[in-house]
Amino acid sequence: MSRLTKAVAGSLALALVTGTIPAYAAKVTDNLKVNGKVFADYQSVSGNALSADDDAASGFHFTRAYFETRYMPDADNMIRITLDQKETDAASGVFVKYAYWQHKMNDNATIKFGQHHTPLVDYLQTKMWGHRYVAKTFTDAVGAETSSDLGVSVAGKASDTIDYYVSYMNGEGYTKTPDGAGAAILGRAEFHTGGIHVGAYAHSETKRSGTADYDPSRQVVYAWWENDTLQIGGQYLTADDGTAATTFDNGTGYNVVANIQLPSMGKKTTLFARYDTMDAKDTGSDTTLTIAGVEFEAAPGVMLAPNVQTADDGTDSVTTVGINGQFKF
Repeated sequence: MSRLTKAVAGSLALALVTGTIPAYAAKVTDNLKVNGKVFADYQSVSGNALSADDDAASGFHFTRAYFETRYMPDADNMIRITLDQKETDAASGVFVKYAYWQHKMNDNATIKFGQHHTPLVDYLQTKMWGHRYVAKTFTDAVGAETSSDLGVSVAGKASDTIDYYVSYMNGEGYTKTPDGAGAAILGRAEFHTGGIHVGAYAHSETKRSGTADYDPSRQVVYAWWENDTLQIGGQYLTADDGTAATTFDNGTGYNVVANIQLPSMGKKTTLFARYDTMDAKDTGSDTTLTIAGVEFEAAPGVMLAPNVQTADDGTDSVTTVGINGQFKF
């Protein structure tokens, strides 16, 4: 059986199983809501130097499972706790992704305190890319930024056309043990009018994990445009870890994405494409990622996305053919 035939067979099996899952409104009380979400896939992988690696990566997976509660005692306050588990972390169990208090100070400013969203990743993941269950957004995928960290943030509107999100955080991210020797300042500002969005982001940090001269800095500029049918955008990243550089040494990279609505195939059907490239240590040895696929709603709460991905690290060019699913209530 060919790779493509296996992927199609797996896709049909996944769609058959998940298509029977109903979606429910999980309102416990007027002030308390719960929800859950699972990312799963079936993949056929080829191109690794060792065929055993292809076999090991192929098959069915669940990549993330979330369970979340939101308590809203009034219109200005919310307490959120989101529990998370990765497929690769099954032995270590469930961990906390988000745990924070959010308070609306006025119509133009909201404060968050606790373990919560960093200013860039979740925003571009949701607004510009839109297919987290297929792949992480660019800066998260290359390891330049994390989606959640411990600290305090203020977000809101400076005017009708300018939004902002500023954070003071530990810097290590939610997957690391915080070290109080260093801290990070992160901020994003965006101008938008009509369907045009143009923004800039910066991250400045000292002594990550308590290590002297491990001082990550990140700068991102991004832009995206959308109308009722088409959305297209991209971002440019510079990343450096200081003189104690580990992952990034004057690294640069960029990403472009496009989403095309296909209403004739269903109101939630979208054709998507993406290209990433990253030169992490200014050596000219780029890594690239190409993704193309189509997303559709198979049932209430069930999104499926047959897709093809090719990741090239300069040594291996690995192609993944399969289907990704997001199942939530």
